[in-house]
Amino acid sequence: MAWKSSHFIATRSDKTSTFAGNVTVSGDLAINGTMTFGDASTDTLTVNGAATFNADSTFSTNKKLQFRDTGIYINSGADGKLTISADGTGTDDITLNGTVTFAAGITLKHVSKTSDYSATVDDCVIGVDTSSGTVTVTLPSAGAVAGKVFVINDEGGAAATNNVVVATEGSETIDGSSSASITSNYGTLRLYSDGSNFFTF
Repeated sequence: MAWKSSHFIATRSDKTSTFAGNVTVSGDLAINGTMTFGDASTDTLTVNGAATFNADSTFSTNKKLQFRDTGIYINSGADGKLTISADGTGTDDITLNGTVTFAAGITLKHVSKTSDYSATVDDCVIGVDTSSGTVTVTLPSAGAVAGKVFVINDEGGAAATNNVVVATEGSETIDGSSSASITSNYGTLRLYSDGSNFFTF
């Protein structure tokens, strides 16, 4: 197999290839063994065709598998956690096509509020404390959060006295009404958007 780099052309018959410099592959790239690619801080590998890896691929700590630009990548830090990042320019940030199995628990974004709050498209679980008075949570536009679930809970245990009011930002409805309320202590509302309005479940 012939390889062309900025420094040399090498033909290797074994399963290990080491390159010092930038490498451009104009066709498909199939790697059946181990490829060590120079200095990761300065060298780049550009593949203009398809890349097929028939063995494991290992990325060093804090080295990203990046797509298109700096906002779209997969990275594993020194803490052993995996980060999948998307820049949010499309309808969906990350789409998983197929069955997803979680071997451990799921952690959802959580915020706690003691005063009126406009929920964002990134919110999921919103805890509310109405000990000092009624609190209104205003949902984002239903069109911007189609299919998304919001969970709103009375964390302060005072909703029977001071209700938690959940409202929409305009003419959208919640189960056909302009708003919904939590009226029992430690009560919860679970809502989803169909792209036009919100519904409880």
